[in-house]
Amino acid sequence: MQPFWDTEGRAPQSPAFILEDSVVTYAALTEKIGQWCERLAAIAQGRRPLVALEIELDADSIAAYLACLKSGFPVLVAETGTFEPDARLTTIWTPDIIVRGRGDGVKAVLQFDGEATPPSRGEMHADLRLLLSTSGSTGDPKLVRLSGENIVSNADSIAEYLGITASDRAMSTLPLFYSYGLSVLHSYLQVGAAMVLTERSVLDPGFWDLFGKTGATSMALVPHQFDLLERTGFKDMDLPSLRYVTQAGGKLAPTSVRRFAEMARSGGWQLVIMYGQTEASPRISYVPPESLDEAHDTIGRAVPGGRMWLRDEHGTVIEGHGVAGELVYAGPNVMMGYGVEPGDLARGPEHTELSTGDIAERTQDGFYRIVGRLKRFVKLYGMRVSLDQIETLLSDEGVEGYACAVDDHLVVLHVSGQDAFIRRTIADEYELPESAVRSHAIAEVPLMPSGKTDRKVLQQWAAEAMAADEETESGSIGEVIARVTRSAEIQPGDTFASLGGDSLGYLHVEMALEERLGHVPQDWENQPIATLEQMTPKSRSRFVRPVGVDVLLRVAAISMVVAVHSGLHAFFGGPWMLLVLMGYLMARFQLNLLGQGRIGTFVVKMLYPIVPIYFGMIVLVNIAMADVPLAYFGLWANYFRAEGRNPAELYWYVSAYVQIIALIGVAFAFPALRTWAMANKWGIAAIVMVVTLAIQAGLVLSPLHSPEGLILWPAPHPDSHGLMACIPVFCFGWMLRVTTTRAQVRANLVLGLVTLLVFAQFRMSILATVYLGATFVLLAWNPTVQLPNIVATTFQKAATVTLFVYLFHVLVIYVLSKVFDDPLPLAVAAIPLSFVLAYVIKAVFDYFDNIAAALLLRGNRSARPTTGALESV
Repeated sequence: MQPFWDTEGRAPQSPAFILEDSVVTYAALTEKIGQWCERLAAIAQGRRPLVALEIELDADSIAAYLACLKSGFPVLVAETGTFEPDARLTTIWTPDIIVRGRGDGVKAVLQFDGEATPPSRGEMHADLRLLLSTSGSTGDPKLVRLSGENIVSNADSIAEYLGITASDRAMSTLPLFYSYGLSVLHSYLQVGAAMVLTERSVLDPGFWDLFGKTGATSMALVPHQFDLLERTGFKDMDLPSLRYVTQAGGKLAPTSVRRFAEMARSGGWQLVIMYGQTEASPRISYVPPESLDEAHDTIGRAVPGGRMWLRDEHGTVIEGHGVAGELVYAGPNVMMGYGVEPGDLARGPEHTELSTGDIAERTQDGFYRIVGRLKRFVKLYGMRVSLDQIETLLSDEGVEGYACAVDDHLVVLHVSGQDAFIRRTIADEYELPESAVRSHAIAEVPLMPSGKTDRKVLQQWAAEAMAADEETESGSIGEVIARVTRSAEIQPGDTFASLGGDSLGYLHVEMALEERLGHVPQDWENQPIATLEQMTPKSRSRFVRPVGVDVLLRVAAISMVVAVHSGLHAFFGGPWMLLVLMGYLMARFQLNLLGQGRIGTFVVKMLYPIVPIYFGMIVLVNIAMADVPLAYFGLWANYFRAEGRNPAELYWYVSAYVQIIALIGVAFAFPALRTWAMANKWGIAAIVMVVTLAIQAGLVLSPLHSPEGLILWPAPHPDSHGLMACIPVFCFGWMLRVTTTRAQVRANLVLGLVTLLVFAQFRMSILATVYLGATFVLLAWNPTVQLPNIVATTFQKAATVTLFVYLFHVLVIYVLSKVFDDPLPLAVAAIPLSFVLAYVIKAVFDYFDNIAAALLLRGNRSARPTTGALESV
C-alpha cells in the first residue's frame, strides 16, 4: 500500500487543502513536503531525531508533519504551546527538534539543547513513526507508539468503509493533535481527496458559507458538536454536496442518533457512528448507516481488516449474544505499545490485540453495544482523561483527591477543603472549563477491611454529590450563563449569544464577570464559555468601573415613563427610547435563535414573563381602579383611543411590543427569507424601516391625520402608537447594532434624521423627539461610562428590574397620588419606590419561577425557554 505521505502519485493539480482564500494542490503539497524533508535532514545532521510538532490547521504545519513521516523521523504531535522548555512533555521526552508556529503562520524549526541523542533514549525502533498522547491532550506524558503500518492500514480501512474518493472534501472540524482529527487527514490524503482547512466553529455562519463555496462532502464531529449543530438550524440547511457525517469521541445519546439519522435520510446524506481509541490508530468499529435503525445504540462492527470479540474476567472468549465482557480488538492498526519513558521508544511491537477497557455485549445482529467501563477514565468533550492521572496530578500538588466518573462527568472527592484549587488545577492541566470539574469535600476516606480505599463507596458518594449539584445553583461563569439562559446543558464552545441569552440575563452575567474577573471582557457574549472561565482575574479600581450606555439609557427611559405617568410631561418620550433599545438589544442577543429557525423558542422567550404578568395587572386594574377596554385584553391597545383617562392606558406599549415580536417570528419562519436576512442583517432592517417610515409619513401628511393627533387608519389611534410609527424606531436600533461599513453609517445618519423629522410632525412634545435623537446618537457612539462602584452597581441592578418597574409602577403612583398632589414630589417618590417594589417582586417571582422550572426539568429533563421578554425594558 502507498502511504499517504508519499503524495507524488496523486493528481498534481487536484486540491489537497482548500483554504478560505487559496488552494494548495497536491503538486504544491509535494513541493512543501520536499522542502521540509531537506530542512529537517539539515538540522538532524545524519541522525534520526525525535521531532516534536505543535500541529495546526494550516498547510505548512501539515507538510512538516508529513515530511517527518516520509523521512522516517518519529514525530510527537501535540497542540500549540505544548513544547515550552519547562513543559512536562518536553522535559520527559527531550525532543531533538521542535517545530512550532510563529505569528505569521510560517513554521520555525528549533534544535533542542545537545547534539547527541539523549542516553536515556537510545536508538528508536525502525518502525516507530508517530507518538500521540493517550488522552488526546497535553496533560498526560504517557504516549501511544504507532508504526507506519498502524496509521496507513487504518487510513485504508476508514477510506474503504466510508467510500472516500479523490473527489471528496472534508471540513476540518477537529484539531489535528486529536487522533480522530488526524485520522480524517490520513484517510483523505490516502485516496488523494481534499480537506477544507478552517478554524471556524460550526456555530459560525462563515463555516457554512465556506462549506457551500467549497462543495464540502463530509464532517467529522464529536458529541457536543451535534448539540451545537441543532442550534445552527442545521436541519433546514440546504447542503447538496454533503455525503456523510461521522461521529466518534464519546457516546452520542441514542435519541440524538435517531434524530440525526432521520435528518440524514431527509437530507440525502449518511450518518456514520464510529468507535475507536488512540491505541488503534484510532478507528476500531463503525455502524453501517443502513443499520442505524436497529443499531443506533451500538458501536457497530469492526473496521475492514480488524476483528472484535468479548472475554470474561478469566480471559475466556464469550460466545453468543447478550453477555457482557471486556471488548477486545485485533488488527494491523493496533499500536506498537505505550511509551512511559524515553527508553520505551526503542521497543518494537508488543501487542497483537487491544484490550479496550470497555465492557460490551454482542447483539443478535453481530454488533457490539458498550454497557460500561473497566478502566478508570472519563471522556470529557471527546477527550479521554485518566482518573489515575488526575489523582497523581493532585498528589503532586499535595492534595489527596479521589477522581470518579459519573455519567461522563468528572467528580473529585477530597478531604482538603480546596475546591477552587482542585477545579483550577485540573482545568488548567487538561485545558477544560472549570465547570467541567465537580469538586466535593468528604469527612473521611472510606476504607475496606483490608485497609484499602473502598472505591465502591467513593463512587456512590460521587453519584450522590453529582445529584446534589443538579439540585443547586453554583457560581462559575458557565453555571451563571446556564442559569440565566435556562439551558439544561452547556458545552465549552457555547456562548451567551448562541444559548439565546437576553438583555436582562446579560446584565446578570456582566455583574458576575465583574465580580470574578475585575472587569467585563469586550464582546464577551460571543466568546466561548471555556474562554471566559479560563480568563485571569485583573485587579480592578477600588473606586470606579465602566457601565455600558445601553444600561444607563434603559434606566433613564423607564424612569422617564414613571415621571410622565406621575404628571411630569416634560419627560415624555420614554417608550420610544425603549423601542430603540428593543431593536438594538434584539439584534445583539436574539439573532442566533432567529438564524437557527428556533422561532417557537424565540417567541416564548420574548413574551415570558411579560404577557402573563401584563394580563394579571390589567385584571387587577380592572377590578381595583377602572374598567379596562377590551383592546387591552386583545393586545391591540396601540390602535385604540380611550375615552377619558384610564390607568391601563400606559400599557399600549405592550401591545406594540407583542405585535413586533409576532411579525418577526412570522418573517423568520420562512427559511428562504431567514437565510437572506441573516446574510443581510443591516439590509433587512433598513428595507423594513424605509417602507414603514414611508407609510407613516404618508399617513401623517394625509387627511387621515387629524388635528387631534390621531391616525384614522386602520382605526383611530394616537399617531405615535401605531406599528408604522414604532417599527422604524425599532429597526433603527437594530441597524445601529449591526452596522459594519461606512456606507451603512452614512445611511443611518440620513434615516435617523428622516425619522426624527417624521416624529416632529406628531402631536407630542418636541422634547420627545430630542430624547429620541439623543438615544440614536448615544447608541451609535456606544461609549462606556466610568462610574463610582456603588453607583455602577446600582444602575446595573436597576436595569435588571426595568421590566417589573414598567408593569408595576402604576400601583406605586396610584398609592402615592393619594399623598402628593404636585407631580414633582410624586415623581421623585414614585421613581425610587417603583424600583424597590420591582426588585422585591422580581425576587419573589424568580423564587417561585425557579421552583417551577426545577419541577419541570425533573419531570421532562429539559429546561423551559429563557426568561427574556421585553428586551428593551
